[in-house]
Amino acid sequence: MPLLSARLTRTGTLIVLSASLGLASLSGCGFHLRGSAVLPASYKSVQLIAAESPFKAALISGLQALRVQVTDRDASRIRILSVQPIRQQMAGRIVEVQVGVIVQYQLESAAGQPLGGVRTVEARRSYQFDTRAISNQGQQEATLMEESYRDAARQLIRQISTDRSLRS
Repeated sequence: MPLLSARLTRTGTLIVLSASLGLASLSGCGFHLRGSAVLPASYKSVQLIAAESPFKAALISGLQALRVQVTDRDASRIRILSVQPIRQQMAGRIVEVQVGVIVQYQLESAAGQPLGGVRTVEARRSYQFDTRAISNQGQQEATLMEESYRDAARQLIRQISTDRSLRS
C-alpha cells in the first residue's frame, strides 16, 4: 500500500509540473485567455473618439470590463477612423451569408499626437440556411453581427495590450 501511495504522489506531482510548464509556454508565446488583456498604464484611462455605433458600445463594454475608465477629458486616445459592416451572400439552394466588420483606428497621446500608423481589426461570422425552409435569418444575422462587433473590440484591446511600444 505505501508503494501505491508513493507512486500516486509522484504521478500527481508530474501532472502538476507538466500542466505548469504547458501554461508557462503558452503565456510565453503570447497566448492569453479571453478577457485577460492587461493594458499599458497610459491606457488605464482613455478618451474614445468615435461616432455612436454598436462597435463603440462593444469597445466601451470591453474596456470597462478591464477596469479602464472611458472619459471625455485629456487621456490617451483611441480614435476610431471607420467602422465598415460587411455582408456577403453566396446563393444556391443552401445560402451562406458572411457578416462582419472592419474597423480602422489610430492610437494617440493625450496631446493628440499619433502613436504609430493606422491599425485595422476585422471580425467575420458566417451562417447557412436552406432557401426552402422558413428561418429566423434576420435574428441570426443580427446576433452574429453583434458577436462580430464584440470580437473586433476584443481584437483592438488585445492589439493595444501586446504593443510593446506603448509600454513605458
